[in-house]
Amino acid sequence: PSSLNPGECELVALAQNHIPYFQTVMVITPNGPYVIPTTVEVSENAVFTEGATVRMNLSLSNVGVSSASQVYATLTPDSPVTMLQDSVFVGDMNVEATENRNNAFSFVMPEAEDYVNLPFTLSVHWYDTTITRSVSVRVKLPKVTMEEYTTTVNHSIVQNFVAGDEVIFSFTNQNRGHAEAAYGSIDLTCNYSGVTVTSDMYMIDHLAPNEVAEVNFHVEIADTVPNKSLVPLYYHIAYNNVHHIDTLYMLVGSDYETFE
Repeated sequence: PSSLNPGECELVALAQNHIPYFQTVMVITPNGPYVIPTTVEVSENAVFTEGATVRMNLSLSNVGVSSASQVYATLTPDSPVTMLQDSVFVGDMNVEATENRNNAFSFVMPEAEDYVNLPFTLSVHWYDTTITRSVSVRVKLPKVTMEEYTTTVNHSIVQNFVAGDEVIFSFTNQNRGHAEAAYGSIDLTCNYSGVTVTSDMYMIDHLAPNEVAEVNFHVEIADTVPNKSLVPLYYHIAYNNVHHIDTLYMLVGSDYETFE
């Protein structure tokens, strides 16, 4: 059909009571050059944290029947993205030639959620012809969360505490994102008088997607802490320039009085 653009096309043969047959064929232009993008992808080890520079590689192929001259490509964002390098010059391309350009484009990573798509329009130009393709970049970020925690005193799980207790907080953390968390830390702190966290900060070297990290912190409650004290503690997770703080509360003594 005349509506087919040059490039790969999948043909499907169907017959009743037979298994469908699939075959990929190359559609070529009947005359002149035709340059298509064969690969548009982010560079290896790309980091998608806000403010980072993301680079993209490009591969072009001339699937036409004659050479293409003055070939270049441009990348235009279809969302609020700041481009650092939005064009690359390739030059002349012979029939069946392929040109690879590493770091052809680059942009500043905006604030974005894990696993969203950033849309772009790729334009390939030669002589007096331009073709466009829609491309997208899948954002992959780590997302370390505290899933649950338990508190124990003398190996028994408890929720209320008394002055003089040494409490062990056991936290389960998981990377629910799509990229590795690295060079981070997990810490538990308390500014309440008489309550001291005696454990050191836990360092995150590498935490792969879906990987779990179990962390324990020891907390000492002094004998001077008054009854019915509601003590705030701060659970701080930091990685890849991301900081998240959860506030936990520890009840010391009874929250009610008994009258006799």
